[in-house]
Amino acid sequence: MSNIQRGIAIMFLVIGLCALVLGAYLLLVPAIPPEFVGETQATIVDIAVSYGGMTMGERKRDVDHSVLVAYEVDGKQIKRELGAYTSGMYTGQVLDIQYDVREPGRINLPGGRKLGAIIALALGTVFVGLGVLLTKTGVPVHVNGQQVA
Repeated sequence: MSNIQRGIAIMFLVIGLCALVLGAYLLLVPAIPPEFVGETQATIVDIAVSYGGMTMGERKRDVDHSVLVAYEVDGKQIKRELGAYTSGMYTGQVLDIQYDVREPGRINLPGGRKLGAIIALALGTVFVGLGVLLTKTGVPVHVNGQQVA
């Protein structure tokens, strides 16, 4: 195995292991410690849309949605940005949310981190698998149609 092949295999292994660690962290470490989780319902009061980034013709490529929700904790009305958006959200929609009882302004959607954890774990597994495969098989590396290793 050449140094180039070894370097590529190590790169895949490192990226894969980092993704696996991130996925495990997102899955195992809650955003709000369980003993401090409060639950309530929030109403979406506004969805602000902003456009940015590069353009293709007249169409903007980057679209960002900021979801503002209102909810009540201990008789106090609170408005905060949700920090998450899905295409099915609309103004007036009622959502179940979790908040930190020590700091009611910290909110999140229940189970919102699981999708990110699943994606990170899946990508990590693929990258580690490719890294191991490259170290075991010694697949030749081609650059511009020329075999370099």
